[in-house]
Amino acid sequence: MKWHWRELLRGPAAVALVLLAGGLARAPFESKLLVDLRKAGFHPPLHGSSALQEVGVQGMMGALGGLRYMVSTFLTLRANFHWEFQDWDKVLEHFQLVQLLEPRNPEAWITGAWHCHSNAWAWYLHDDPKHSETTRRLLAREWVERGKVMLRQGIEWNPDDPWIYRDLANVYRERDRDLCQAAEYYRLASLTPGAPDFLHRIYGYLLAQCGEHDEDAMKVLRGIYDEGLAVLRRQRVLIWKPSLIVEMRKLEERLNVPMEQRIPERFDPEGFAIATPLLPEESLPVYERLLEKSRNSEVPDPALPGIVAQVRARIGEKSGGS
Repeated sequence: MKWHWRELLRGPAAVALVLLAGGLARAPFESKLLVDLRKAGFHPPLHGSSALQEVGVQGMMGALGGLRYMVSTFLTLRANFHWEFQDWDKVLEHFQLVQLLEPRNPEAWITGAWHCHSNAWAWYLHDDPKHSETTRRLLAREWVERGKVMLRQGIEWNPDDPWIYRDLANVYRERDRDLCQAAEYYRLASLTPGAPDFLHRIYGYLLAQCGEHDEDAMKVLRGIYDEGLAVLRRQRVLIWKPSLIVEMRKLEERLNVPMEQRIPERFDPEGFAIATPLLPEESLPVYERLLEKSRNSEVPDPALPGIVAQVRARIGEKSGGS
């Protein structure tokens, strides 16, 4: 049987060729490096992936040495090729090999998982021509779970990367509608070194929306609110997001917070503006519009008349003093 040279550059055969050409010759020189890496904790145990269990990380890295990044790039290109033809098993196989070669590369886990929980999921759910609707839903669910497993493995290797936690949180939020679990992974993401502030804010929003941890959610959002309040008083700069005010108002209702302890700020969705008594001139028109809407609604806001009166009095004091 004759083989064309192009056939040898397909799939796992490419890895074998590279091993034969250069990797095996380097293996004796890599043993000391592997010992040092193991002592440094570079090879934690892997779980859940048959491909990763069948081939040892140490063996692959020792055999390939410095060539593993080149092979990883080649395997990523091959995975993208199979993506075009919706060959999801091949996509998964190639990305598992990429992760085997570069376990400390967060993008290898994030991208591989994305193909599972989003691309394969959507294809089976909407485009698969071979199976019944029930089977398609089961297959779509299976690929979501594969994506979650892959992201958890990525977290084991990259515990300080916030974006793997963030992606896993979004899978729970968008695919499972499990807002409490999504909130937990956003919390973990926000605790990683150098994590951006918005991760902590989204953690608070999701905790408020999940409906099971209202008191904890109020503590988180109140902390964000107090930080913004300090900035507003010091710099006259409003840094709150509309979602913060909206979620805090919902929590106040559910927790039956006394009226005098509720935040005075309100959000006008039409003008996309936040009103606060600390900026009376800019906020009065917004408060007045909201008061008019409240009077015509089935559930009027009982705090708005007092807030509007307070803001008007403050403006009057300032104009009288001048």
